[in-house]
Parts: sequence; structure tokens; C-alpha cells
Amino acid sequence: MRKGRATVLRLHLAVALLAGAGLLLVSVSGAALVFRPELDDVVFGGPVRVARGGVGAPLPALLDAGQAAHPDLTPVALTLPGQDGQPARLRLERPAGEAVEVLLDPASARVLGSRWLERSPLHALRALHTELYLGGRGRLVVAGFGLLLVLQGVTGFFLWWPFTRRLSRGFTIRRGRRWRVLGYDLHKVIGIVSLAFHVPVALTGALLALSAGAVPAPSGSVEVRERDGSVARLDRGSGVVTLVRDPRRPTERGWALIAELHEGRFGGLPSRWLYVAGGLTPVALALTGLGIWLGRPPVRSDLPLTLPSPQRGEGEDG
Repeated sequence: MRKGRATVLRLHLAVALLAGAGLLLVSVSGAALVFRPELDDVVFGGPVRVARGGVGAPLPALLDAGQAAHPDLTPVALTLPGQDGQPARLRLERPAGEAVEVLLDPASARVLGSRWLERSPLHALRALHTELYLGGRGRLVVAGFGLLLVLQGVTGFFLWWPFTRRLSRGFTIRRGRRWRVLGYDLHKVIGIVSLAFHVPVALTGALLALSAGAVPAPSGSVEVRERDGSVARLDRGSGVVTLVRDPRRPTERGWALIAELHEGRFGGLPSRWLYVAGGLTPVALALTGLGIWLGRPPVRSDLPLTLPSPQRGEGEDG
């Protein structure tokens, strides 16, 4: 049993050392992106609002108005307002990747303003979070980080499991002790408490990274995202609208729930603040884990690698 715990500990440590920096980048950037809409409003001079109850402009009228404001760019996605009083958002791009978001009145198709997305640090932060500035290959790396975070959680839970014999010690932080003891307690408590957050967020993030760009939009079409979560494609040539994602279908509702779970959009403001806290816990785990590793006593080559026993480990009471 001791040899098995030593193997799991080595695996836990190896993942932390080899992928720790990447996991921190993805986690901390994700915590900041939870409030991206509000932060983007701050960057671009404040939120844009329209008259409440204003809806009804035809989709081609919205596209034509945004295209007229930026004739050298190509419309790629139109997001209809999710709440009353918000503008519609049309994303246009150049082949090189430069993008602008045009804000439109959903009732009259009047252009309210334009936002060059590259001028917002949140745009760069999202590219870091989703693809590490590496495009499709970066999304695969991010998916790998998500799976490694799950592995970290599983191995950490295995190392914590002996505390179930005396559960209170598994959640005890012994104050006034040496840093190695205090750091060990903080690491085990933060790790087990945040496990229920990290595993589903990491798994859903890996799924979203692997699915991103799997079905490219046909040339000449614009993706239309409706308020109810449905996604359609509008062919600009023929005006035909094709439903791509219907949230009423069980499988597609599942994908919508995956995105909501990953981004914390299911419980309003409390869940978003919870996701900020959860996204920052890897920083505390990295610091305490590094402290434990640097403060460990020299290991004799003729002895197996062991952890402090939950019953009689270093610094335990009694």
C-alpha cells in the first residue's frame, strides 16, 4: 500500500512540475473571463443600451447595416440580444483575423457603435485561455491541460483518502506550526474542497476545446445565435436560414449545458463569483505545493518515498 501511495505521489508531483505553469495560465485567465462582458464594457467606455421592448428588425437588415459600416470586412456571426434593452452584436472579420463587433439596435437596425476586439485585453486573454495563441494545435494543448487537471484531482483525492479514517483531520488547518505543516494542511484542505469544482470544469473545458472549429461554417453564411440558445446559419446569397443547434434536442441541449457549466452561467452572479474563486485556487495549490516540495527533508536513496501519515505524520497532534 505504501509503495502504491509513493507511485501516486510521484505522478501527482510530476504533473504539477511538468504542466503546472500551463494549468495556472488556463485557470487564472478563465477566472478573469467570467466577467468578460462587464469588463469589455469598461474597456470600451461603458455599456450600450437600447429602448426596452425593441425587437423585430429582419436579420438581413441587421447584416446589411453592419456591413455598410465596415464594407471591407466579412460578417461571420450575429448574436441577438440575450436580455431586453441590450443591442444585437454583429462580428465581422478580415481574412488575417482582425475582428470588429458592431452594436445594432435590434428594432431599427441602426448602428450604435463599433468595437475593435483586438483593442481589448480581454480578447487576447480569451485567445490565451482557449488556444494559447497557437490556433487549432493550441486547443488540443488546452484540452490536454484539462485532462491533466482531472488527473491531478484524482491523484490528490487518492492521497487524501486515508483521512477518511478520521475525517475531521482531513479538513483541519493547524495554525502556529512550521510552514511545511501549515502548507501541507492548506494544500490538502484547498485541494479536497475545490475538487468538486475543478473536475467538471476541466472536463467540460476539454470537450469544448476539442469540439471548437470541428464543423466550419460554409463560405457566404453567417452564424446567428438566438436568445434561447439556438444557433442557425443564414445564407447571405439566398436568404435561407438553416437551424444548426436546437436546444430542445436532448444531445444539443447537453452541449449547451456543457458550455453553461464551464462558464458558470447557470446561477447568476453568485455562481460567477464562485467560478472566479475556483479559478484562482490553483494559485494557492501551486504555492503550497511548492512550499511542501522545497521544505521536504532529504530523502535517503535506500528508503521508499512516503507521505506524512494522516495519523502520525509530522506535526500531528497526539
